[in-house]
Amino acid sequence: MSTQLRARRVSWFLSLSIVAAGFGIEALPALVRATPISLSEFHARADSWVAGRRAAGLVGGSFAKSLRAAGVPAALVGGVVTAFQLDPDLPRVLPRDARFSVVYEGTPKRGSLENARVRWASVDTGGRIHRIYRYETRDGELALVHDDGTGVVLLDLKRPVAGAPVTSPYGWRIHPVFGDRRFHNGIDLGARIGTPVLAAASGVIEDVGLRGNYGKYVRIRHDGHLQTSYAHLSRFAAGVRPGARVTRGQRIGFVGETGVATGPHLYFEVLLDDVRVDPLAVPPARPIRLRGTELADFRTRVPRTSGE
Repeated sequence: MSTQLRARRVSWFLSLSIVAAGFGIEALPALVRATPISLSEFHARADSWVAGRRAAGLVGGSFAKSLRAAGVPAALVGGVVTAFQLDPDLPRVLPRDARFSVVYEGTPKRGSLENARVRWASVDTGGRIHRIYRYETRDGELALVHDDGTGVVLLDLKRPVAGAPVTSPYGWRIHPVFGDRRFHNGIDLGARIGTPVLAAASGVIEDVGLRGNYGKYVRIRHDGHLQTSYAHLSRFAAGVRPGARVTRGQRIGFVGETGVATGPHLYFEVLLDDVRVDPLAVPPARPIRLRGTELADFRTRVPRTSGE
């Protein structure tokens, strides 16, 4: 069910409740770009709608399974579970009768939501309600944060070459060209020359050009801690230049074998705090604690974000 309306600074309300097996899903007011909460990850036009939905139910035997059964998109479940696991005031094992509520939002398309993001979530253990809220940090990081300013930054990376096999993993190996033992700081993804290469996450391009053994190379900074790089490209996509903003899944180049390479492939690196890590083992989230003016800013946004 969808409603196509075009208006500015207006919200429209449609309520739809479905109750089955103890779970409920409720459509919330559609939110336009002007809504005073952090929605910069959508970059919506003034006439575009961001639809909100609420899922609720009992924790039961598995919090993650109950979230999925309640209709929470699979891509959001891990972040919600991890954020609540880091709440020191929550029991390590949640009571089966604890109630949860998750509000998430995204761009409506063909009856579903694209680019879904958590807006806020809560767990009611009977004696206390524990909440997390989505918050964009000053470094541009997307975080789920508790009332006290602790929480997690979500790390959601897209595979830069869809369906490509890993032809050389992260770690020690015998270099295929030089023949010596070297540490491979990224992974090789095998694909044909000209296969599109996609940005693993939204961010700003830091470096583009011919870079020695890397050949044609792109590096993207996604926030204050996360960077990704892409090497051996055959060519760059239009508009790829230092300072340009890119979105997750945007085409940034094409697979090649420039630089030192024995065949066509993409060399892909992930850097956390300037340290190269295994792209296949990047954690789904990392801890964060807001302080000072950033904590104060977060607390001014919480009442408007929760809508409770």
